[in-house]
Amino acid sequence: MKNLVIFIFIAILVAIGIMYSVFSDPELESKRIFEQAISEFAKNAGGLETQYKKDAALPVSSKILRLDGVDNQNDASGADPSIKMQVFAQYVVLTFSEGEWDVANQTVVLEPFLKAEQLRWKCINGSLLVRLRSKDCRLGNGILISEW
Repeated sequence: MKNLVIFIFIAILVAIGIMYSVFSDPELESKRIFEQAISEFAKNAGGLETQYKKDAALPVSSKILRLDGVDNQNDASGADPSIKMQVFAQYVVLTFSEGEWDVANQTVVLEPFLKAEQLRWKCINGSLLVRLRSKDCRLGNGILISEW
């Protein structure tokens, strides 16, 4: 009986350890920030897609997109998290703002391409770690902004 109690106790500890390691992804916040950045890009990309479908080129521009809902409490400067969206003729560069967050100053390069008559955005280039990006980005399938 004593051995059974010890075995159950050890099994419970192992189960708690496994659950903790599964649910405590240290990169979860960075992944969420990437998703928020793509969501903000999607809100601003409708005109870009129309222009690209028409001319096979993007209109060159630049703007700052705020990342609402992103916690940057560790940043001593108090700066709001944002991304700089720079549009070039054949790609867009998203640059995360400076600060005390894991993705600070990292970039994601979005390149438009047609797949099954839909405009998708390839997102495998840039300095942001690939493992922090969505599955479609990591696999090279690109993102469809209507899904964001």
